[in-house]
Amino acid sequence: MNIKKKFEGERGTVFTMVYPIIYIVLGVMLVAFKDMKPEVFAYLIGASAIIVGISAIANFFVRELYYDFHNYSFSIGILMMALGVCIMIKANDLSGVLMDIIKVCVLLTAVIKIQQAIQLVCLKNVMWIPVLSISVLVSGFVIFLFINSSMPREATYITLIVDGALSLLINLFVFILSKRLKKKAMAAPTQTFAPPPAYDRLQENSQEQAIEKVNL
Repeated sequence: MNIKKKFEGERGTVFTMVYPIIYIVLGVMLVAFKDMKPEVFAYLIGASAIIVGISAIANFFVRELYYDFHNYSFSIGILMMALGVCIMIKANDLSGVLMDIIKVCVLLTAVIKIQQAIQLVCLKNVMWIPVLSISVLVSGFVIFLFINSSMPREATYITLIVDGALSLLINLFVFILSKRLKKKAMAAPTQTFAPPPAYDRLQENSQEQAIEKVNL
């Protein structure tokens, strides 16, 4: 296979840079305004989901992801916007489970970092060690928070900030690495496979037989 094909459909995504910033901003706000009403926080979560959805849809068109039929950024964007609207409408009803929503979001992004670590292993990049270590530690701590519901809310807020900062750094590293690999792949000469000698001899024999039949 031509090595260039491995990166032909590769596209960056705004989502990987947007969600860590949202994590950090929400976490800082929650720590700074401890007396914030749960309903207000629910509105912030809903608005954040809508922002992520809009960025995913914009990224789909700006980067021409519609050429890739395996990319579902547009669908994810619509889903996130709908989810955000539902959260804002049901803000009063969801105020009691907002901490669990935060934990699920952090756990989800921790799992994403595990996949990134596996990809780095396949690329033989030593950075897989800290990435995997971070993702396992964050996942384990979030599960610990789920089990121990008596933990103060500040622990969840700080986890949100830390995960956002680490995700931003890791995503930047993966983005830069991906660009370097793509540049290297595009600069590599196209690999072509010559047919084996036996194939050439078979072709020559077939041509000779066809000429003999015509002469007869």
